[in-house]
Amino acid sequence: MDSRIEEREAFEVFGIERVFHNDETNLCPAFWDECIQNGEYSRLYIAAGAKADADGKHCINAVCGYGDSSDEKWRYMICALKKPNSDTTGFCTVQIPKTTWAVFRSEKTKTVGNEIPKLFNCAYSEWLPTSGYDKEIGPDMEVYYTDSDGKNWEEVWIPVKK
Repeated sequence: MDSRIEEREAFEVFGIERVFHNDETNLCPAFWDECIQNGEYSRLYIAAGAKADADGKHCINAVCGYGDSSDEKWRYMICALKKPNSDTTGFCTVQIPKTTWAVFRSEKTKTVGNEIPKLFNCAYSEWLPTSGYDKEIGPDMEVYYTDSDGKNWEEVWIPVKK
């Protein structure tokens, strides 16, 4: 597992939100499927600018554990970066604070979404306990990429403090 530490200024995301119970992490893929099938993903994709950036980063990603998440429930949003010309009508908007992130990157694969659970598991069960960093209060991010050859890789971003 490839990892790095990165500092980022505050930013905003907007998107489609769902609240899950703690034992429902396995329902996130079904939420993505539901949003694709009901047209919400397409609506968000268009509102986000409908393209990947120059580095292959998808315009649609995800954020989880923000806002009033509790010990029993947590918020999950399929989201896009809010830009000055973004049309956020009908979407939830969330401020992501300035923070230091531990970023975990998968190997390249042919599929999208399969590596995220593995990255979270390794980050929380292996890396955090031995890294000298602690989990900072704040949301986790899922970031998706595709290179020019059609290969995909994924990143998990976890806010941390030394």
